[in-house]
Amino acid sequence: MNAPPESKPPPKPASLQMMMLCSAAGFPGAGQALQKRWGAAVFYALGFGGAFLWLLGVFFWFMLQYYQMGMNADLAGDNTTPAFPWIQFGVSLLLSGFLYLFNLVDVFLAHRRRARKPPPAPPLY
Repeated sequence: MNAPPESKPPPKPASLQMMMLCSAAGFPGAGQALQKRWGAAVFYALGFGGAFLWLLGVFFWFMLQYYQMGMNADLAGDNTTPAFPWIQFGVSLLLSGFLYLFNLVDVFLAHRRRARKPPPAPPLY
């Protein structure tokens, strides 16, 4: 007769090593996405992405100013260089570094919280 269809086991969740690797080597927020924590994933991805773009923008702005000064004929004999924006560079570096490290700590702590939580009880029929 008709046999009941076999139920598939639920998919195995990603391992801690995979989540940490995705967040560290991939992009911050990837580990949270693997944990299906969408709010945290968006926060870390946009936060780190914005801070890192700010860091790159400060650096390339200085490089542009430096090389424009070298190409300017009026300043050809002048030995002055544009002032490097240390405060903006430092703040953007600290912010992106903080978000990067806190992202890894967040993935680890969320994995530990889930591992401690007991599995749901099977339904009683």
